Amino acid sequence: MDLRAIDFNFTVEQINRLAEEATNEYNAILDKVAKQPRPTFENTIVPLARWYNEITELVTASGLRYFHPDKQICDASAEADNKFMGCVIEGYMRLDVYKAVRYVYDDQEEMIMLSAEDKRLVETIERQFRKNGLQISSKKRALLSKAKKRLVQLEDEYALNSAACSYVLFTREELDGVSENDIAGMAVVYEDGVEKHAVSTNVFVYNRVMRYAKREETRKRLYVACGKESLKNIAYIQEAVELRLEIAKLLGYESHAESVFEGRMVKSADEIIDMYEELRRRLSKHIDAEMDRLTAVKKADMLAEGREYTGFFEWDYYYYSYVTSEKKRDMFEIEGNQYFPIIEIGCKLIDIFEGMLGLYIIPAQEPNVWHPDVEMFEVWEADESEFIGHLYLDLYTRESKRETFTTFSLRRGCQRPDGSREFPAVIVNAVFPKPTEDKPTRLSFDNLEMLMVLFGQAFATLCESVKWRDLLEPEFEFHIVPGEIMRRWIYEPTVLQQLGSHYLTGETIPDQLIKGPITDGTEVTPGELLIPITFDLHDLLIHSATDKPVDVKQAYYDLCKQVPFMRNNDTGVFHLITHRYLMAGYDTGMYVYLWSSIISEDIYWSRFRKNGLYNRKTGREYRNEILRPAGSRSASVSLERFLGRQPSTEAFYKNKFK
Repeated sequence: MDLRAIDFNFTVEQINRLAEEATNEYNAILDKVAKQPRPTFENTIVPLARWYNEITELVTASGLRYFHPDKQICDASAEADNKFMGCVIEGYMRLDVYKAVRYVYDDQEEMIMLSAEDKRLVETIERQFRKNGLQISSKKRALLSKAKKRLVQLEDEYALNSAACSYVLFTREELDGVSENDIAGMAVVYEDGVEKHAVSTNVFVYNRVMRYAKREETRKRLYVACGKESLKNIAYIQEAVELRLEIAKLLGYESHAESVFEGRMVKSADEIIDMYEELRRRLSKHIDAEMDRLTAVKKADMLAEGREYTGFFEWDYYYYSYVTSEKKRDMFEIEGNQYFPIIEIGCKLIDIFEGMLGLYIIPAQEPNVWHPDVEMFEVWEADESEFIGHLYLDLYTRESKRETFTTFSLRRGCQRPDGSREFPAVIVNAVFPKPTEDKPTRLSFDNLEMLMVLFGQAFATLCESVKWRDLLEPEFEFHIVPGEIMRRWIYEPTVLQQLGSHYLTGETIPDQLIKGPITDGTEVTPGELLIPITFDLHDLLIHSATDKPVDVKQAYYDLCKQVPFMRNNDTGVFHLITHRYLMAGYDTGMYVYLWSSIISEDIYWSRFRKNGLYNRKTGREYRNEILRPAGSRSASVSLERFLGRQPSTEAFYKNKFK
């Protein structure tokens, strides 16, 4: 059995050679496929897919750019990735190769004889070629190329505009309620001899101030400043929407949404819109009660300050939602983080996944890693009968490391040339301060929740096993579900007690610190649902136009008028309309977060919570029916096999609404 770990001692020359050899081999395969007198699955599809299966070492080398401490290696890795991806993109633009692929796709006699996984492979490869316009005339392809290039340019310009944050100046008194920690991170500016703090319109700073600032005028000023700054991006979004419709029409679709939904679990925007309408119907009876509760608190504040109550606006929502619902969660943050020292959390999270999935996980005896801070683990079946893969924990910040919380897949669980399974290898990457004897790093609940999500994603990669690398990724809607399921676990008192022990005494986290502040955190208010629903509906509506593009600004304004929490007193600014995801590949896709939450609640309550969190049968079936197949079959099939029925929204409605 080959248990060899990845050797991270790459040289620049080795990385360059891997990229050169792989691209030369791929181009030779493309040339051979294009010349096939009678294309078949074996002489056309298999060579293309097998090449992708066999470039494991190059895929690993091209991932080094994210975490390797040597800048020269990172640069070589990035260059190799660009060369590799450029080669693949050019390959999918070759009309002669597409004709061969399409011949196989259209050969119904052969397609009927293929296994379900092989048939899905043909359909996936054909769709990738077709989306490049290879089935349309050369004249239309030229127009398509021009539109796509302009769309990329717009997205780049939008990103540059969005990256340039402005600042709003406030005195310390005007920032009453904002923590000293947050204020310490703000630049001090003197205006007319008065000391003021520069509050950035960066989304993270903005959200903190809008949540904690007690003064309405402070919240309103920041809200308006941020909204006005964002107005410059509306023109980019409007043109992008128009270009997406033009591209869809050139490719033969009625709308951009129709083009995007091809190949997804959800087959049309109407399905999501219907789901949202049902959600809004169910929420309707709760909305007035929440508005009454929030406005009563604001009115009391205005009366106490001797000020006139003029209404409840969007800049009020997050502050008063915090005041009325979330303060007890903050109390947990103050005391609870004493129970989550990072030095112990990694191994405790591993224990949870061992029990859940029926695995045996041990530290590597001779770890081969890229930095001394990195921990390496071997993942086995519980009875040690089969090796599964390697897990790496790279949790501490350091110079030259990518500052992000994510997972990196270095190897994936596809089939080797000899028919055996490649052993997956995945990194859980975080940027926490490294603990010292004098200053232990303790995690907030939000940090802990984020790590649990990342571990859920990492173990999804470790447990996958498919024939073709092209089929490793599940449909768009399903790729975050494994992480979202584990997000739900973190709210269980027994799980928190398993994870938590006092960093000084080792004492288990007390019941009273968990129950209420945390267990209530799985519930949501109408506003917490209606605001993202409004954004998602806007995204779907502007991209579902079939005749002429929708006015993106007016469409958003019309939706906001239906939501009492989103009134802005005619300030003329629009916040969510300029959300970066509309211009970063998630257009017609923001529904995925709520959709995945609904699916995760169903899985959690109908199987894990019902049968026991560590029920071996449930864990085994979750691995076999959800994680192992990955994208080799539709996630709809995987869900139905695991649940024993089609997914339902009932668990979400029952357990999320307050």
